[in-house]
Amino acid sequence: MKIKLLPSLREKKRYISFNLVSEKSIPKRDLIKAIENSCRRFLGELNYGKAGVSVVSDLTDNKRGIVRVNTKFLDHVKASLILTRRINGEKVIFKNTKASG
Repeated sequence: MKIKLLPSLREKKRYISFNLVSEKSIPKRDLIKAIENSCRRFLGELNYGKAGVSVVSDLTDNKRGIVRVNTKFLDHVKASLILTRRINGEKVIFKNTKASG
Protein backbone atom coordinates (compact mmCIF):
# COMPACT_ATOMS: atom_id res chain seq x y z
CA MET A 1 0.00 0.00 0.00
CA LYS A 2 1.51 3.28 -1.12
CA ILE A 3 1.06 6.24 1.19
CA LYS A 4 0.91 9.64 -0.46
CA LEU A 5 2.22 12.70 1.31
CA LEU A 6 -0.01 15.69 1.56
CA PRO A 7 1.20 18.62 -0.54
CA SER A 8 1.76 20.65 2.62
CA LEU A 9 4.21 18.02 3.93
CA ARG A 10 6.34 17.73 0.79
CA GLU A 11 9.61 19.59 0.55
CA LYS A 12 9.33 22.62 -1.67
CA LYS A 13 11.89 22.96 -4.42
CA ARG A 14 13.52 25.85 -6.21
CA TYR A 15 15.44 25.75 -9.45
CA ILE A 16 18.62 27.75 -10.05
CA SER A 17 19.69 28.34 -13.63
CA PHE A 18 23.34 29.13 -14.25
CA ASN A 19 25.74 30.01 -17.03
CA LEU A 20 29.28 28.70 -17.02
CA VAL A 21 32.08 30.85 -18.39
CA SER A 22 35.24 28.96 -19.34
CA GLU A 23 37.82 28.98 -22.08
CA LYS A 24 37.39 25.30 -22.93
CA SER A 25 34.37 23.06 -23.01
CA ILE A 26 33.71 21.14 -19.77
CA PRO A 27 32.20 17.64 -20.08
CA LYS A 28 28.74 17.25 -18.55
CA ARG A 29 29.84 14.53 -16.13
CA ASP A 30 32.69 16.67 -14.76
CA LEU A 31 30.38 19.67 -14.43
CA ILE A 32 27.82 17.70 -12.40
CA LYS A 33 30.53 16.21 -10.18
CA ALA A 34 32.06 19.66 -9.57
CA ILE A 35 28.70 21.14 -8.58
CA GLU A 36 28.00 18.31 -6.15
CA ASN A 37 31.49 18.52 -4.63
CA SER A 38 31.40 22.29 -4.18
CA CYS A 39 27.97 22.14 -2.51
CA ARG A 40 29.09 19.30 -0.26
CA ARG A 41 32.26 21.17 0.69
CA PHE A 42 30.42 24.44 1.42
CA LEU A 43 27.34 23.01 3.17
CA GLY A 44 28.84 19.96 4.87
CA GLU A 45 27.46 16.43 4.66
CA LEU A 46 24.41 16.98 6.87
CA ASN A 47 23.16 20.17 5.22
CA TYR A 48 23.98 18.80 1.77
CA GLY A 49 21.52 16.00 2.44
CA LYS A 50 18.90 18.41 3.76
CA ALA A 51 19.35 20.72 0.78
CA GLY A 52 18.59 17.95 -1.70
CA VAL A 53 20.90 19.35 -4.34
CA SER A 54 20.51 17.68 -7.71
CA VAL A 55 21.50 18.77 -11.18
CA VAL A 56 18.78 18.44 -13.79
CA SER A 57 21.00 16.61 -16.24
CA ASP A 58 18.50 16.61 -19.12
CA LEU A 59 18.70 20.39 -19.30
CA THR A 60 22.46 20.68 -18.77
CA ASP A 61 24.82 21.33 -21.64
CA ASN A 62 28.42 22.51 -21.52
CA LYS A 63 27.66 26.15 -20.77
CA ARG A 64 24.23 26.23 -19.08
CA GLY A 65 22.32 24.18 -16.58
CA ILE A 66 19.71 23.94 -13.85
CA VAL A 67 20.15 22.86 -10.24
CA ARG A 68 17.21 21.75 -8.07
CA VAL A 69 17.41 22.60 -4.36
CA ASN A 70 15.27 22.86 -1.23
CA THR A 71 13.85 26.36 -0.61
CA LYS A 72 15.65 26.82 2.71
CA PHE A 73 19.09 26.31 1.16
CA LEU A 74 18.68 28.39 -2.00
CA ASP A 75 21.12 31.14 -1.01
CA HIS A 76 23.66 28.65 0.35
CA VAL A 77 23.75 26.71 -2.91
CA LYS A 78 24.05 29.92 -4.92
CA ALA A 79 27.06 30.88 -2.81
CA SER A 80 28.68 27.47 -3.22
CA LEU A 81 28.32 27.69 -7.00
CA ILE A 82 29.88 31.14 -7.10
CA LEU A 83 32.83 29.96 -4.98
CA THR A 84 33.74 27.25 -7.50
CA ARG A 85 36.84 28.46 -9.32
CA ARG A 86 38.28 25.43 -11.15
CA ILE A 87 36.97 22.29 -12.82
CA ASN A 88 39.65 19.81 -13.93
CA GLY A 89 42.29 22.53 -13.73
CA GLU A 90 40.33 24.91 -15.98
CA LYS A 91 39.35 28.30 -14.60
CA VAL A 92 35.58 28.71 -14.55
CA ILE A 93 33.06 31.31 -13.44
CA PHE A 94 29.49 30.41 -12.47
CA LYS A 95 26.89 33.08 -13.09
CA ASN A 96 23.54 32.44 -11.46
CA THR A 97 20.99 33.83 -13.86
CA LYS A 98 17.62 33.04 -12.30
CA ALA A 99 15.97 31.23 -9.42
CA SER A 100 12.38 30.08 -9.49
CA GLY A 101 9.94 31.05 -6.76
